[in-house]
Amino acid sequence: MKRRKMFLAIAVSMFMLLGLLPGVAVANNEDPISPGDFAFIPNSGEATVSRVDLGTGEAVARYRTQDPDEPGGAHSSRGDMYNWMTGRLVVDFDGNAWALNTTAYSDVPNLQGSMVRILAEGSESENTSQGHDDILDFGDDDRVTFWEIGEVGEVPRAVTVDNNGFIWVGFYNGRYFAKYDPDTGERLQTVDVGERMPYDAKVDSEGTLWFVSRNSGLPSWADHSGIQTGIFSFSTTDTDPEVDTYTGFSGNPYGIAVDADD
Repeated sequence: MKRRKMFLAIAVSMFMLLGLLPGVAVANNEDPISPGDFAFIPNSGEATVSRVDLGTGEAVARYRTQDPDEPGGAHSSRGDMYNWMTGRLVVDFDGNAWALNTTAYSDVPNLQGSMVRILAEGSESENTSQGHDDILDFGDDDRVTFWEIGEVGEVPRAVTVDNNGFIWVGFYNGRYFAKYDPDTGERLQTVDVGERMPYDAKVDSEGTLWFVSRNSGLPSWADHSGIQTGIFSFSTTDTDPEVDTYTGFSGNPYGIAVDADD
């Protein structure tokens, strides 16, 4: 799983009900934006992800990330707070999008979190969305693979990809990170982060995973006692890494990014 080429892609988390637009980006800064460069944009309360051609501004596909008919499913016609939220999203080195279905803004404590992979490229004979209004039923789109991850109520909230292409997910209420095989969805490693509640994460060029711990007060049923907020890190290359605290910052951070110079 070596880095073969960099796709221009921007992942923007659209929390419309809160008026927040957090996001991450993986970009080839040497080339201008042109048709064929794509962004994957989570539509939080709808539990879908849109694929947008950055060169034309056209939404060329939309994918379901969760069954809207399942308990806690998103219903776009509802005016109240949705149960399912498709939030954090990361793009890997092959241009595939990885999105989390989280319950971070739900008052329902027994929802199962999940992880979704959306392939950047497919076959000529595939069954897949061909436009923003051409959205297939959940489970019918050949580009979308769905895995349930973690235990009920653990709230997957942070997602990032390491330098070897493995996917790392931080569980807000579970207070740990898990490493996943991008081909099978198998959990390969778990890192306990103690009294920290992962909210966002990025990996630098040395393989260090940086994450923020935030006390959001949500969901209301979660245990927020003893939480440590701030910026923390551990090595993704160690089998039993220690979690370090970054002492140059104090506060209750929302997100994190790593620049080209680490």
